[in-house]
Amino acid sequence: MKNDVYFLLALLPSVTLFGCSGSSTPFATNPSTNVAVTNTPIRPIAISAPATNSPTAEAPKPLVTPQSTMTVTPKLVNDPKNCTYIIEDVKITLKNGSAETASAPGAATKTRTNYFGNEASGDFNQDGIADIALILSQDSGGSGAFYYGVVALGSNVGCNGTNAVLLGDRIAPQSTTFQNGALIFNYADRKPNEPMTAKPSVGVSKYAKVNADKLIEVQKTASATPNATPQNVIVANYVCNEGKSFRVEFSKDQVNLTMNGKTYLLKQQISGSGFRYGNADMLMVGKGDSAWLEDAKGAPLASNCNANTKPVATTTAQNLTGSAWRLVESSKDGKSAPNVESTLTFDAKNASGKGGCNSFGGGYTITGDKIQFGALASTRMACIKNEVATQEAWYLKSLGTANRYEVSGNSLRIYFEGGKQVLTFAKK
Repeated sequence: MKNDVYFLLALLPSVTLFGCSGSSTPFATNPSTNVAVTNTPIRPIAISAPATNSPTAEAPKPLVTPQSTMTVTPKLVNDPKNCTYIIEDVKITLKNGSAETASAPGAATKTRTNYFGNEASGDFNQDGIADIALILSQDSGGSGAFYYGVVALGSNVGCNGTNAVLLGDRIAPQSTTFQNGALIFNYADRKPNEPMTAKPSVGVSKYAKVNADKLIEVQKTASATPNATPQNVIVANYVCNEGKSFRVEFSKDQVNLTMNGKTYLLKQQISGSGFRYGNADMLMVGKGDSAWLEDAKGAPLASNCNANTKPVATTTAQNLTGSAWRLVESSKDGKSAPNVESTLTFDAKNASGKGGCNSFGGGYTITGDKIQFGALASTRMACIKNEVATQEAWYLKSLGTANRYEVSGNSLRIYFEGGKQVLTFAKK
């Protein structure tokens, strides 16, 4: 603006202006230049300021990404270290990777469950949300340390833990993978004839899949086709009164029962005779080819049901009979005392043996890999040595709570106390 004023003054170098204060006095003639100045007031000159100084100019607008190109993904909540799982029908809630519960109602001893790790990620239940498979360890205070495979199912609201699949006692977990629709828990175990104190050296892979948010153990041959029936599963189709029907897949210590388009996982329960499976909502009881269903309150869901295939496994005591078994150790009570021999033998109907200084005998039943001893009668000789009496007492007590067995080569394992403890035998 200053430059514009200087330019105007340069055009009129010898003009003397009067009345610049804004008075209405007319201009006079300048004698020195003889230039006549009219009495018309000077019209003001409008001088424009630079556009950048204009008060009406708009400020530059920042670049904004169009809203349609922005994607917001909800944060999924799935923390396997702070999740609730079901181990041997007991709910275990981890907090920061650990939990402590009473070993039994009213018991002073504690069972400690810990996050072990070996995670594998994938959409195991095919709901579009990532899940996490992992291994938990559990210690009930004895010499045993049990390992379980579980899955933390992801969701938008929190972690939903599955039931646990037992991997083994004092094993050495290696890795967890997800291939061809099946989870694979890889670990090292002992050789069949080795004591529990031996270092695990044999590679083992256990396969499992998630079905209806339940973790189910399957055979390797079935892992490539998740919907196929595993080879160790016996299928029975039941037809009941009133036109009702259901399908059952019997596998080890549990069944998958499908009725009215829904599948229920039922765990095996102790039964005086026949079979018994249940969960919090349903109970299945039967014997031979017959069965019936009840709800949690005991009301009948289906009655007088008959199967076209026997629902019990065909495994018999043939892999137990014909040999005498010598107790090597107990995961709960330790090794067999050096000078104490506790034994066990089977025939077609009865089990017998020696506890320490007394002999015992009684009936037993086998359903698949499940074993249950009846009342065991024993002689009443007084054991002279204290270690003999002690071992005999806990040995017979352990047999009284047995529920599962495994035979591998020259080794026999009988699990007791809900499968959390194990007696290990060697062939004599």
